[in-house]
Amino acid sequence: MLPLGLLLIWAAAASPGARPATVPGAGGHQRLTFTERHPLSTLDEVVRRLDIHFETMAASAMALANQEYDLANESFEVFVPSTYKPQVPHGLFVWLGVTPVSPDWFDVLGRRKLISVTAIPVNGTLGFSRARLPLDAVHNVKRLYRIDENRIYVSGFSAGAGMASHLVCGFPEIFRGGYFLMGGGFCVVHKTASGSYEPTLERLAPDWKGPLDKIKKDLRLVLMRAEGDTIYSPQEDRAQYTGLLLDGFERVQYIVLPGGGHRPPNAPWFERGLMALESPPRAALVTTPTDQPNPLPGQIGQAQRILATALLNLERKYPKLYSKEQVERFRKSGQDRARKYLQQVISEYPTTPAAAKARQLLAGMGPEKSP
Repeated sequence: MLPLGLLLIWAAAASPGARPATVPGAGGHQRLTFTERHPLSTLDEVVRRLDIHFETMAASAMALANQEYDLANESFEVFVPSTYKPQVPHGLFVWLGVTPVSPDWFDVLGRRKLISVTAIPVNGTLGFSRARLPLDAVHNVKRLYRIDENRIYVSGFSAGAGMASHLVCGFPEIFRGGYFLMGGGFCVVHKTASGSYEPTLERLAPDWKGPLDKIKKDLRLVLMRAEGDTIYSPQEDRAQYTGLLLDGFERVQYIVLPGGGHRPPNAPWFERGLMALESPPRAALVTTPTDQPNPLPGQIGQAQRILATALLNLERKYPKLYSKEQVERFRKSGQDRARKYLQQVISEYPTTPAAAKARQLLAGMGPEKSP
């Protein structure tokens, strides 16, 4: 019998004459609907976990965000490998789009013992359903199949990867890993005068929710990019990977396809990314403050990251629609933040190249003015 409160049916839109019902453990490709939500997929909890601030939203956007979606009207594409047996736990690959799961990936998912479920809402603006449906998918698929809790991964392509990176930050106890294909990011990057990119301390994704030491040790992250991609260039997004390493993550991998541009990977490269996702951990970089004459690479990198954050604030451009008074106020605020970061570099990493540059910049800014 199905668990109480769980309605599982074939969606009528799946194909003409689709069967009206199935049973737990069915294999192959299915289109399913559910009625029971994940306990953590409430609007209030998702808003809290993803650091969403309604006060910054337009009234029209806020009205849509507060509307509830009807879970029974949403359908989920589920693929269960033919090799699945209830006595052998499988992982769960939660796909957020924006493209469908490639049929070429099905054999790969079978070899890696992964069940896939696609969670793309009919209307992604209602009640933050793009962030809530993946949680509902996990909740319900776990009721039907034997799922290894440590192998629940969230993934997506392009904008789908962006949502995946937010969810893995907000719900790391649910999603034990993230696989980000040609998209997804965690920090703002700074473009240097030479055209290279470096990570900063400013975040794109929500703050990590949960015990940070455990998250950094156990969470599995793979960033896949492709040469020729003009939307998420590998040159720019390598800074995302560097930032995660400097944060102390032990299970992060970065893969660059030799070509292909902005499109999902083929089956061999997709499988290579899954293998990287489950590769052994590596020792975290040493980034602790130091005054030693020969700082370690991680300490040099962390000092440069703090310096890059200061430069980001000093070099920030403001929209032309802002008044001169607004621009001056924002510029002053940016300079104040930059000064604190420069002072931090000098105080915590005085023997690094970044500290030498920070001293030059501070000298050029002159003494700090009293408020």
